[in-house]
Amino acid sequence: MCDYMEWDRAEMLDYGRSRGFYIPTRRSLLVEDPAAPRVRGGGRWVPVVRLDAEERRQLLVTTADGRWEPAMVWLNQWGLPMTMSGWKQVFADANARCRAQGVDVKATPHMLRHWFIARRSGGTIPGALQYRHQRIQMFEGYAGTGDSGFRDEVEAEEAFGLDQFLAELGADDDRPSLTGPAGEEAEARLAELARHTVFDGRVVTAEARLRRILARHDTRLYPGTFITCVYNPDRALCRTSEGPADQPVMADRKPPVCRNTALTPANLQALTGHFARLEDALSDSDRLAPYVRHRLEERHRATAAFLTCHAPETAE
Repeated sequence: MCDYMEWDRAEMLDYGRSRGFYIPTRRSLLVEDPAAPRVRGGGRWVPVVRLDAEERRQLLVTTADGRWEPAMVWLNQWGLPMTMSGWKQVFADANARCRAQGVDVKATPHMLRHWFIARRSGGTIPGALQYRHQRIQMFEGYAGTGDSGFRDEVEAEEAFGLDQFLAELGADDDRPSLTGPAGEEAEARLAELARHTVFDGRVVTAEARLRRILARHDTRLYPGTFITCVYNPDRALCRTSEGPADQPVMADRKPPVCRNTALTPANLQALTGHFARLEDALSDSDRLAPYVRHRLEERHRATAAFLTCHAPETAE
């Protein structure tokens, strides 16, 4: 970061100044005192935090030597603030280089945005870690943060991140097919989602447009650690009479017997690891209480049968 500020960004600023990009105009939003980040608007001072993303891209801040420069840290090669489409292209290029080198890593700007929102100082997830509770609802019961609006923000970002992941999953023709009792139905839902979100072989990149599409076409697919739930309330074993009917209760899922279960390669890997841990526990079964041993043996048999029946298939 320090190297970028000292060398790359400085070079971009020199280019921008040489082209007159930072000369204030009537449309410019000027931060006259960096210690008090605000701009004049409508005859009054407006804090920078109240500006939207497009307005922040127009911010100019005064420097120690009295010159103006963009307030945004990250600039493009012309010395102008990076746009969302520019960031997406940066990540697309990086992902392409990873694929070319056989590195199984993929990222998007939205993934980093979600990570930052969920983990920023004072947020719900740091509090959950402090209180040793990973679920947002449980932490808020202790810390009383429900009125802050942060939970809604996190859950909205989680939902969109999930939908974006599913859209990219549906667009990937080279991935292994989902297996399990509901594997075929999961593939059908992903194909239907891809019909609305994929154009010229690529998922829609305009975030606002993608959000509108995903809001109209809910796959009702819920990826988890051990299973991917292809939710159908009529056959969901996790439902209770007082629970919500519009989504599964992932904590109460029953993978070996629920017909809503589908498996991704990651699910299969997690189940295989779980099976290995069961075998380790049973290898010293003489030291276990009879009831505990009996339950572990039942779970071991059910997991083994489930894995045998639903081995992954490689997509042609």
